[in-house]
Amino acid sequence: MALFAPAGPEWIAAALGILHDGATLTPIDAQLGGESLAHVLRDAEPALVWTDAARYARIEALELADMPAVELLEDQLETTDSADPPQSPQADDAAVLFYTSGTTGPPKGVPLSHAKLCWQIDRIAELELVREHDRVLLPLPPHHVYPCVIGLFSPLALRVPVVLPYSLTGPQVRRALDVGRVTVVIGVPRLYAALNEALEHAFAARGRLAGMLGRALLSALTTPRRTTGLRARAAAPDAPPPRWIPAPARLRRSGAQARACVASRESRFACHDWLWAH
Repeated sequence: MALFAPAGPEWIAAALGILHDGATLTPIDAQLGGESLAHVLRDAEPALVWTDAARYARIEALELADMPAVELLEDQLETTDSADPPQSPQADDAAVLFYTSGTTGPPKGVPLSHAKLCWQIDRIAELELVREHDRVLLPLPPHHVYPCVIGLFSPLALRVPVVLPYSLTGPQVRRALDVGRVTVVIGVPRLYAALNEALEHAFAARGRLAGMLGRALLSALTTPRRTTGLRARAAAPDAPPPRWIPAPARLRRSGAQARACVASRESRFACHDWLWAH
């Protein structure tokens, strides 16, 4: 089954339901349309596509030889439980079929089995990237493996709340950080560059002295890592004592008010210190 909609509670409920029923989840970029969307649907061959009203017309406008059934996510809230018991997938069965962005050609499907999905979640749990009292902000669309598995499935499997911003604009991300009491941010370098710039502007807007103190604070958070290769983890309420952790670790843990987790081009993760200016 395919999911063609922006991230939201309905998206998450549908994704978990598809996996629970033993079907293969195919998350599709909500921005796709035209031939790119048609290519993914032809290649994945989903029996059913869950979408929202805004994207329903895009699918109906496609000229596909084998048009899949299309259902609205809004309708799933009124659907009763099926009388048929869910299937029991095998470890090597495909759990999720992710599609590449298609920057060098047509998007390609990359399956992730149940065994590999569980392996990644288990490793995240062992490394304590997400802990019991954390609250995870996921500003990235979940049709890629990094935000879907690391930013969504892992926290939910560990019973940790996931906070979704209304949009990717600076004010909405900041609002989600504040209102959601976020402690972990799942993002990419461009997002953190924007957050850093927003921090600098927020400090500068409060006057010259505040600007100088803000730049000094940001420098204090990054200088130890650059000069010593070590990271400090600040203790939060109910958190373990602070520790020094070598920077080259595959998963680097840190934290001021939030641990910001980055997926690099080398498919490694790194966590950086952030202190949001209220």
